[in-house]
Amino acid sequence: MAGALKCRARIERDRGALDSSIATLRIGIREAEVLEDKLLQAEMLREFGETSSALGNSSEARRAWRAAAESFEGLDARHEAAEISALLATLPTTAEREVSPKRNPSPPADEGLSPNA
Repeated sequence: MAGALKCRARIERDRGALDSSIATLRIGIREAEVLEDKLLQAEMLREFGETSSALGNSSEARRAWRAAAESFEGLDARHEAAEISALLATLPTTAEREVSPKRNPSPPADEGLSPNA
């Protein structure tokens, strides 16, 4: 089911339903944690970062992508970790934060985003 949630969240993001995508990803990340599927969790964190970035929430995107990169590294998936590092480089640095993000959604709960939970 968690894999299907990842696909659903991507479709929601592609259709512009960003809030729905975030909600779906939260559920999927928790499901992947329960299943102890570290690869799926890392993939969902990558998606969470993509959607957060699309929402203009750089801090959440950064947090999700860092957790995803850490998970990928722990799985010896260096190619995926390198891709995440490239995504992180596209975000503004702390000093360059956006003055007015596209949207200001409520941040996700801390649980569910830790690759080591």
